[in-house]
Amino acid sequence: MEPGRHERHVELLRKNEADELSGGEREDLVGLREAADQLMLRKAYAWSLLRWRGQRVPSL
Repeated sequence: MEPGRHERHVELLRKNEADELSGGEREDLVGLREAADQLMLRKAYAWSLLRWRGQRVPSL
């Protein structure tokens, strides 16, 4: 995720915790959360492929 989008995501998460989100911001947060989830899934899939192919993968 690009640094600007990541910063916006963190900002919206903080506003959400304080219950200060507008309707548009809530939609933005949902979209950013979906993008972050997709990124994590792609990374996990890439790590699993590397491991399956015999590459050493550091433990997290």
